[in-house]
Amino acid sequence: MLFTLRLAQIKLSEDNTCDQLFEIFLKPSSVFEPQILPLKLLDGRITKSQVGALEELTHTPHFKGLSEHIQDCEKEWIDMYDNALAESIVPEPWMQDGDSAMTNQVARNLKKLIVIKILRPDRLMSAVN
Repeated sequence: MLFTLRLAQIKLSEDNTCDQLFEIFLKPSSVFEPQILPLKLLDGRITKSQVGALEELTHTPHFKGLSEHIQDCEKEWIDMYDNALAESIVPEPWMQDGDSAMTNQVARNLKKLIVIKILRPDRLMSAVN
C-alpha cells in the first residue's frame, strides 16, 4: 500500500496541496500532547493519542476549524466513529470557505483518509479501496 501511495504522490507532486496532504497521511503518528481538545472527546471513545493526533492536524492549514467542528458537531463524529462503514460517512468541515477540497477530489479523499487513519485505522484499507 505504501508503495502505491508513494507512486500516487509522485504523480500528483505538481499539486502542492495534494503533496502536503500525502505527507500528512504518510507521516507516522507522533505523541502529541493535547492542549486544546478535551481528552474525553467523542464521549471518551478515542484514546489520548488519537485526540493528540486530531489536535496536531488542526495546526495545519488544511484542517482549519476541525477542532471546533468536532466539538460543535460531536454527535456527527460519534456516529461516524461508531459506524461499521465509518469511511462512508466522514464529516467534512473543510468543504467550505474556498478550501481546495471543494474542487479537488484527490485532496478531499486524502483528507478523509487522514481522519480515518487517526480515528478508525481498522477501516483504512477499506477506505483506500
